[in-house]
Amino acid sequence: GRTFGEVGIGQRGRSAPVRCPGDCANVGKLEGTAVYTGGTSVCRAARHAGVIGSAGGHVMVTKGHGQDGYFGTRAHRDLSADAPAAADGHTVAVPTADVLSRARIGAKPGMGFL
Repeated sequence: GRTFGEVGIGQRGRSAPVRCPGDCANVGKLEGTAVYTGGTSVCRAARHAGVIGSAGGHVMVTKGHGQDGYFGTRAHRDLSADAPAAADGHTVAVPTADVLSRARIGAKPGMGFL
């Protein structure tokens, strides 16, 4: 699974929409709860956060400030791991209909779905 770091959002506070396939549970690393590490799989985090279900879907990824530590929890049938402090943190959310209508597959980061 593609990691938050691989999405390519340069500046903190910026967001990019990402399309997640179905059946992404247990694919890649999962570190944190609500705020995830750069090495975490975007789609696995989105399932853990309850943003998408087993069918996949679109998620909005936002790059933010790092945390002093990341704490693992069990949510939506998956268990995230604890992780040490990191420079950046990432969140996932449901994109708005307006963002979805403007997004294009394969566009540059921050401009459309990747």
